[in-house]
Amino acid sequence: LATLRAPVPLEKGYGQDEFFLDVSSVCATTEQALELCREIRAEVRAIGFTVSAGVGPNRLLAKVAASHFAKPDGVAQAGASQLLNLKVAVLPGCGYRSTVAPKLAEANITTVAELLNTPPSSLVAAGIPAATAERILQLAAGEDYATVTSSGPAKSVRAQTALSGGKQKAPGSAMVREEVLALARDVVKRVAQHPHYPKTLIAGGRYLPSHIERTRSCPFPRECTSAAPGDRAGVLADRAVQLLKEAGEDGEKMRKVWIIATNFV
Repeated sequence: LATLRAPVPLEKGYGQDEFFLDVSSVCATTEQALELCREIRAEVRAIGFTVSAGVGPNRLLAKVAASHFAKPDGVAQAGASQLLNLKVAVLPGCGYRSTVAPKLAEANITTVAELLNTPPSSLVAAGIPAATAERILQLAAGEDYATVTSSGPAKSVRAQTALSGGKQKAPGSAMVREEVLALARDVVKRVAQHPHYPKTLIAGGRYLPSHIERTRSCPFPRECTSAAPGDRAGVLADRAVQLLKEAGEDGEKMRKVWIIATNFV
């Protein structure tokens, strides 16, 4: 995602793994936006993860496309008409834990279509504040005027990989070190593009056969700025491997490995 910050606004979403992108400046058509989603998916899949991506004319419809039509691992688009048969819980402020949800249930309003066909006065009579009623009716019509605003520089830079089959070796093995070096190259490159410098390095992974995830941390090595460009990734990889060895126990192998640069100042 760090590579996407330059061309388009990127905003952290509601969940830990959710982001919104405003691609209106780089995609003239829906098909171009869908193709960008496919490219993002390919990059994420390359590091061992699946991702769902949605395209819509606003944040609400893009989220609905990703959450309801693209999962578990696809790309989809959504328009206002595709909201109608969905549960009202898909709308912001109408989720199952919201104060609005029980009032809609008491009024026998369960789908977006039923909400859209309900007069504002009936919603108010059900105990929903007038301003809230107006807002959720707009959302039910597929109208969301919230804009995507850049969240600012990333608070951390993370690179991760899954080790399969013959690559599942002890933390200090040459094969794991090779994988860590590839991650380190990615982290060093992205740290160099960041306006600030990280204070902390975190290395961790999932260990076999216990499948327990462990991490260790240390000050981010200053040698990553003073060393020659070609040596910086090696310095970082050596420090990360040491942390992985400290986190592991005798006889354990690595199933997944990650490196995180964080606490930027």
